[in-house]
Amino acid sequence: MKNEVKMFDLPHGWKRINETYQLKNDQGLDFVTNILSPSGRVVTVFKAQPLLGLPSFDKMINDYGEITALLKLKKKFNIKMKEKTFPIYIIEGADGTIFAQAFFDTENKDVFSLFTCLETAGKNFKEYAQNNPVLNEIVSLLRVAK
Repeated sequence: MKNEVKMFDLPHGWKRINETYQLKNDQGLDFVTNILSPSGRVVTVFKAQPLLGLPSFDKMINDYGEITALLKLKKKFNIKMKEKTFPIYIIEGADGTIFAQAFFDTENKDVFSLFTCLETAGKNFKEYAQNNPVLNEIVSLLRVAK
């Protein structure tokens, strides 16, 4: 059953895609949809299960090293826009794959996550964004999140 959730209208260049696969995750997040960024990268949207908020995800991600050897928190950035703060986590998998996971909450207090793979690492947000156009594109989605 498809989980339809109204988070935001996709900006120009973004497309909702109908993929036959759904990423699974053990972070208390449920798959919502996959969207294709203007640069051609797939971004997966997850919705938090009830009663979990941003502080619980922050604690869990910061404690990855104690929870699992498969994931390691590399960097955390807080992007401030429209008087809201959006945490973006850069996570490294055991195989060296680098992921970005951005969280935001909506007016009705639902928590969503935007999740994608990155091409290369960086030292700071500017360097990550220069090397990974999809990161700037995710920030553009956060600008329209309600």
